[in-house]
Amino acid sequence: MEFTTSLDLKEATASGAAFFAAFDRHLEVEFRRVMMVMLRFAQGRAPVGDHSYTIEDGPRERRRAGGSRSRHVAKPGGFVKHQGTGSRIRKVSGGTLRRALTVAIAATAGGLGAQLGVPSDSPAAKYARIAEIGGTVAAKKAKYLRFSPDGQRIVFQPIVYRAPHPYAAPALAYAWPMVLEAPRRAFLAAKAQLGLGS
Repeated sequence: MEFTTSLDLKEATASGAAFFAAFDRHLEVEFRRVMMVMLRFAQGRAPVGDHSYTIEDGPRERRRAGGSRSRHVAKPGGFVKHQGTGSRIRKVSGGTLRRALTVAIAATAGGLGAQLGVPSDSPAAKYARIAEIGGTVAAKKAKYLRFSPDGQRIVFQPIVYRAPHPYAAPALAYAWPMVLEAPRRAFLAAKAQLGLGS
């Protein structure tokens, strides 16, 4: 005579599903906590000055074809004084990159994905990468780059080198041990939520 027995796994399956759902929620909470730590670290390391300067052309300068700067006595790589051509040097508050840094966490095919960076529509987007790894900025639409280092003089240079000032990579290195610890913390939190034994 054949003898069989059966086991109903419905309750165990439901308990497992509840546990993994709780684990996923706590894991996201842990990752958000870690990413905020990472963001604060990156903001603390990002380059910042009390201010910077930008050059604005007046109506007379804007009317000139090709943005001619013939009334500036320019020497390649040298400093020239601002000579009242209609352009003006405007002081801009520093800290744009720090304020623009943000984090995002989203579900992906493999689980959760996280990003630290600067939105593409931010004024800081154009120099966020070069601030991290350094490099050169070359003139593209004109013969020389035009900028003011001190609010008093206008500088003309074809190429400007920016030294690296890492902020994102050090933030990742700082937060990485917390990333590895997050699943364990989420596991313990899920167990506590569901009243499971140690």
